[in-house]
Amino acid sequence: MANEPTKTPVTPMTYGVALELTEINSKDQTVRGVVHLDTPPLLKKGEEITVSFSHKEAQWAKIETSLKKGQAAPVKGVTEKSIIVLENAYRDENGKIIARWARTARSALKALQDGTLHDRRKVMPAWVSEPVLAFKNPNPTADDPDYVMWPLTATSLSTLDRTGQVREYNKEWLVSRLEEARRIVEIPVSVYLRSFTLKSPMVTQDTDVNEVRAALTASLEQGDGAVVMYLDASKPRSRWFHPPKEGKSIQEAVESGLAALPKNALNGLRFVPVTQIYFGTDSTTAILDAVVKGAGCPKGIQFLFVPRGASTDAVQEPPPPGVRTKVAPALLTVSEEVTESGQDRYYLQTPDLVKYLPMPARTIASVAYPDLARAAAAKRKAAAATPSVSAGMSA
Repeated sequence: MANEPTKTPVTPMTYGVALELTEINSKDQTVRGVVHLDTPPLLKKGEEITVSFSHKEAQWAKIETSLKKGQAAPVKGVTEKSIIVLENAYRDENGKIIARWARTARSALKALQDGTLHDRRKVMPAWVSEPVLAFKNPNPTADDPDYVMWPLTATSLSTLDRTGQVREYNKEWLVSRLEEARRIVEIPVSVYLRSFTLKSPMVTQDTDVNEVRAALTASLEQGDGAVVMYLDASKPRSRWFHPPKEGKSIQEAVESGLAALPKNALNGLRFVPVTQIYFGTDSTTAILDAVVKGAGCPKGIQFLFVPRGASTDAVQEPPPPGVRTKVAPALLTVSEEVTESGQDRYYLQTPDLVKYLPMPARTIASVAYPDLARAAAAKRKAAAATPSVSAGMSA
């Protein structure tokens, strides 16, 4: 009898799920609740589900402790439910929902207490970019860039040097510049990611250049950036806008960027606000220590932004200069606070690592132009279903 081929285990695609918690079952080591946000294609808002956990015996005690510490358990007499976030959830071959971890996003009990902000806390979907290590080059040579922006999963990077030439830099070069910068108090070293706010109405409707100019100015004044989407020969294109560096005004940055857009694209623009989320001091220190010691990027970041089966040491084609190609879906816990001036301020907390596979930056275009994205998908599907002439002849 011939040996049957060995089946390669398939790692399921996983998702982040926001769940309105109705029960913590210690005996069965499960949680039960109602899905708070649509999570296509896994779950729909309003579905009632029971969730088990992978590595159950080892993980359950920690998960239960985490939920108790977050005061997530249902409270008698309180109709509003706590919201928990399930990380890396998937449906197994038996149809059961399995998750790796659960954390409290909004506690119904804490929402009744003053000063916790849980009464103004909510969970929202977003797209986040791969975290970037950023600092001013302390002692640049002619072959160096003045400023270092290094994606954490990168093993090498191609970018412009001081003369405007594209050069490739390796991890050893990064470590040497980073160690020198950390010794100089006046040179701050930061780690941040970008969140794309796709709920803005300006993302889903055509906007004229004056509206975009005003929105860009407001974003850059707040220290945030933006992506302006436009159509060029019916294909979605994008242009990044960043807060200007020293010596250049916000108005100059806005006008020079808009002037670079095609003239026929100045109507029907789409504006995507981008917020930079900086890691805290302790997290930044831990990441920098890992980079210097050659330990690679943290597992959580690698889990989200490195394709399954790939290694952070694998040879990867570097992105074009200044382009960050990896973005992924995430759930953000947001606390809203009204400042003295009457403005709403949102504090972004705990970006949850929710999915293995990185998405290309053009995914933003799919959100900005959904009709165009659907038409392109239908065209690809039709082309795949039509046999080619050469295929027919070879058959």
